[in-house]
Amino acid sequence: MKRYERLIDKGANARNIAEAREMRQEIRQWHQENLDQIERQEKEETEKQFHSIASWLKVNDSEQQELYNALLSEGQSYPGTCTWALKNNHVQLFFQKRPITQALWLHGVAGSGKSVLSAALANFAKAAGWNIIRFFCSRSYRSNNYERILQSLFLQLLRKDSELIANVYREYVLGKPPPSVAALEKLFHKILMSFSSSTLQDDYICVLIDGLNECDAETQTKVVHVANLITSNLTRSSGTISKIFISSRASDIISRHLRRKTKLSLTDEKCHLSQAIKEYTVQRLQALHMKLEQLHLTRGEIGDIEQSITRKSDGILVPPITYLT
Repeated sequence: MKRYERLIDKGANARNIAEAREMRQEIRQWHQENLDQIERQEKEETEKQFHSIASWLKVNDSEQQELYNALLSEGQSYPGTCTWALKNNHVQLFFQKRPITQALWLHGVAGSGKSVLSAALANFAKAAGWNIIRFFCSRSYRSNNYERILQSLFLQLLRKDSELIANVYREYVLGKPPPSVAALEKLFHKILMSFSSSTLQDDYICVLIDGLNECDAETQTKVVHVANLITSNLTRSSGTISKIFISSRASDIISRHLRRKTKLSLTDEKCHLSQAIKEYTVQRLQALHMKLEQLHLTRGEIGDIEQSITRKSDGILVPPITYLT
């Protein structure tokens, strides 16, 4: 009888242990589900607040994303055409997470590939863990004015910190009219500094503006003024340093205000551009392989075409090979 009693007790204990283990698992699962639900609700609320801020500013930033995606896709479609820039000494120093080379001006003639390079560098910086905000000016869009640039950079900066979104929504949006350009500029600098002070370790923010020469003189003046301010101590907080990257053709205003900044001239990089153009041309001609075969062109003749296009392009990154398509 005692033997059977011991067996019954062991069975009961094992059952109790199994039930207790199952109960603990259910409690952990319930707790995790509640945490996940709270996180989803917080994300949904943050997203609503962000869209409210965008509506408050009366701005839609989707065209900027489309333009960036198109430029990035152009560079990625032809591997090897942009990688040379990552090996450039000025670019490497700029993207080092050290308080040196806080400003870099990439300049060159029209068609030399500045915008495609800028998109490629922005993508590189993002992949390397940089906080990057960007604006691409284009004649295809009419919103190349200073206010639009400031609004876009402001929204991108908010996107990187949910606490900043909540603070701006509470303090500036609820029941208040949209800010003037001057007020928005002050708010942008305040948020930039708030973002900096919210980090617990050294971090960097890169502001990239491409095609500044496409803007009017007033916008150019204001943007380069902000560029100088971004890299000054006024927007440098403990732990974070802001850097500015400007890509444009030279203009009197831009050249005058950025003359003391580090410059990367594509005119001085014709060797690398020629190699990039050759890579581009080879890949474009490979895509036309069937048509070239129909023309009974030999490998040597195709090589001559590649060299001819590279030579005649004279530093223009998009060579004129459309006559073959």
